[in-house]
Amino acid sequence: MARHLLELDAARVGLVGWLAEASHKAERRKTMLRRFIEQRLGLTGDEAISTLDRLGKWGGYLIFFGVIRENPTDRGVIWTANRRHVEALRTPGTNLSAASLSNQARREALLEAYSKATRRIGTQLYLPINVLRDDLGRIFQHCGTLLSDTQLDEIIRQAPTLLTEHFVSFSPFSGPARDGLQLGNMYAGFVSVRFKPTTDKQSTSKH
Repeated sequence: MARHLLELDAARVGLVGWLAEASHKAERRKTMLRRFIEQRLGLTGDEAISTLDRLGKWGGYLIFFGVIRENPTDRGVIWTANRRHVEALRTPGTNLSAASLSNQARREALLEAYSKATRRIGTQLYLPINVLRDDLGRIFQHCGTLLSDTQLDEIIRQAPTLLTEHFVSFSPFSGPARDGLQLGNMYAGFVSVRFKPTTDKQSTSKH
């Protein structure tokens, strides 16, 4: 569905590609949409007002199906589009690329992404899943494998099985659930990866 919506948007609206441009990333939703309507669609007045409402609903579909992202900030709600994610949706064959990744490649990328995220935002017991996802996506992209957010989420779900020498635990959001990961009945927003302690078993002999 995400790929279909992206194709539909590219053919009829053009919002996703416009959002993917770096210059729009820090702009509040309504301000950004008004500028999009004026600059890209060339509409003003009453027609622009009615288009703003329809465009808001269209954006809601794109958010629900994971094409674009909605981020609440102190300055208001911001809509963004991740270039790596959008390009992965556009590119045929990414499912085959994901399936061809070995467990070793997934394991190494997960640990590297977790390490990078920890260094960037500071050592914490739990890291936001959206931060880990984006770092993981950049690592695979740098190695020549383009993956969508959905494909990256599947790798993160596998973390407890892949990282057998670590404790992997997930935690739900304490507030509104956004940009997380569905795990059974829990919508996780945070993940923790910790080394398992080594235990030395000493045998004692009775004299």
